[in-house]
Amino acid sequence: ADAERYFRSALEQAPGAYTPAVNLGGVLVTMGRYAEALEYNLYAVLEDPGDPLGQAQLGMNYLFLGKPDSALKHLKEAKRLDPGHFSHPQRYLARIYLERGDAKAAVAELEDFLRRHPDSPAAAPIRKRLEELRGK
Repeated sequence: ADAERYFRSALEQAPGAYTPAVNLGGVLVTMGRYAEALEYNLYAVLEDPGDPLGQAQLGMNYLFLGKPDSALKHLKEAKRLDPGHFSHPQRYLARIYLERGDAKAAVAELEDFLRRHPDSPAAAPIRKRLEELRGK
């Protein structure tokens, strides 16, 4: 709530400023306020389509709004721009692929995640999930 307040205040001081807008979009997604976040995440991608953070957040935003086709587009772009990005687009891509019944594509994304982030706190559960998906 504090972060939301600070980013909104920054936008009042500098309407249209990219950094507070993209960060407010991320805060709102984190808070589960997806419809409200969409405005800021769309703005971020239109303002700077080369920013992997904006692309990843818009992808997550669409995913949580139940729009997986749009989510795929932006998550793939985030991964293309920065495959090691801290937003971990591979994890969300894998989720979409699993929901679509494409275990092979999901495994590829999770393996890519582990290559890039072997020491992540998420690595152990992902390794276990990979074993399940491979039928081991």
